[in-house]
Amino acid sequence: MQQTNQDVKSETQMETVTTEQTGQADKIKDSQKVIQYLSERFPQCFSASGEAKPLKIGIFQDIAAQLSEDDPISKTSLRAALRKYTSSWRYLASVKEGAQRVDLAGADAGLIEAEHAEHAQTQLAESKKRAAENRKKKAPARKPRNADKAKDGERKFSPRKRTAKPSAKIQYKRRSKPIEPFNGELKLGMEIRVSLGNSPVPCTLREINGDEVVVETTTGMTIKTEKKNLV
Repeated sequence: MQQTNQDVKSETQMETVTTEQTGQADKIKDSQKVIQYLSERFPQCFSASGEAKPLKIGIFQDIAAQLSEDDPISKTSLRAALRKYTSSWRYLASVKEGAQRVDLAGADAGLIEAEHAEHAQTQLAESKKRAAENRKKKAPARKPRNADKAKDGERKFSPRKRTAKPSAKIQYKRRSKPIEPFNGELKLGMEIRVSLGNSPVPCTLREINGDEVVVETTTGMTIKTEKKNLV
């Protein structure tokens, strides 16, 4: 049977569609793998992990302009990957007022405005809040307090093991030697101890006024006391 021009045209269109579908099937669809590809092709702009850099506004158009049929990613997968990348915690944390955006070559591409920084921080806070709520929902429920009750409704009884208490040791107080008062000659500037409370305090003699003296402690504090308190 002779093939008509219309049949040839239809077959050509079918082959074209099949080729396009096959090409699309070979493209990377996983967003994380697309991000990995971008970090390898544009390392000064993208990173697969660690600290991220704020991207130039319109970065999608810049990447799309460089894509060809031989590239393993499509515009659709690129758009999804950029959405995932720019909503990640590490990226949102990098969007701060006054920080520089970068282009595909890593060059400066404009400062981040306060409005954009505020929006990014709001997104970050909301994302962390949702993550915390999801973790709380997935956490296993606590076991009820009466879960250990016996089938007859009574609490199970398990006798406690008694352990012998260690015998208390008798402590004997040591007799402290009585503090003898100072009976020597007093001289200004001499090192001496003053009985304050339970233990003598080392001081320096500064003034002598009859039965009273003024001493200075090692911390610089001056104390007025009687001679009988010197030891």
